[in-house]
Amino acid sequence: MAITTARAAESRGDQTRESLLVAATTAFARDGFHAVTTRQIADLAHVNQALIGYHFGGKEGLYAAVVERVATQIGAHTGPLLGRIESALEQTRAETKPAELQDRLLPALLELTDAVAALLLHDDSVEWMQLILREQQMPTSALDSLYDGFMGRIAAAITKVARRLRVDQDETANRVLAATIMGQLVVLRSGHAGFMRHVGWGEIDDARIARVQQVLRGNVTVLLTPTQAEPEDARPAQAAKG
Repeated sequence: MAITTARAAESRGDQTRESLLVAATTAFARDGFHAVTTRQIADLAHVNQALIGYHFGGKEGLYAAVVERVATQIGAHTGPLLGRIESALEQTRAETKPAELQDRLLPALLELTDAVAALLLHDDSVEWMQLILREQQMPTSALDSLYDGFMGRIAAAITKVARRLRVDQDETANRVLAATIMGQLVVLRSGHAGFMRHVGWGEIDDARIARVQQVLRGNVTVLLTPTQAEPEDARPAQAAKG
């Protein structure tokens, strides 16, 4: 009987903790860390305010747990795809021909951009993306959870692919290129209202997500294709002076 009672109490505690995390995610995303009170979060979660201190040690601990939870969820979604990119990078040798290298690395990267685009276009991403954007604009110590959890790994994977494919560029250019690819994805949620109005859509369905993915695939492919110097004899002759 004692074991059953203990398990029931543990289950209630887990439910309370989850309710607080869900409510806090909504509140912090909507109003920001400083504007939200623990009373508001507790009311939203329908629990006693004192339980925030019991489970998280206070508002700061709750916020850190919310951000870590978001990072873990996104990391679980992108982790296997990043693993495929990293595996493709390991399996391709430095002497692999450029065309073969692109055939091995691009498909793995495009699977990642497809998945992230779909994730960001769905309404499920609204709250945690607001939270991420707040951390980007006004970073706290919780940013480490986001960066280490998925952002840094995504940036590193894209940069490694760029480094292998865009040998015509230096390291800084390839890092900026990786950031621009990530930016094309982020804008699907950070600028969602303007994006939807610009393309003339009232809602998102699978067919429209596929169309966005198709355009992004083309963009990423172009960005990761080395530029070739134009043959001198193919350049238009300059008009004679004088």
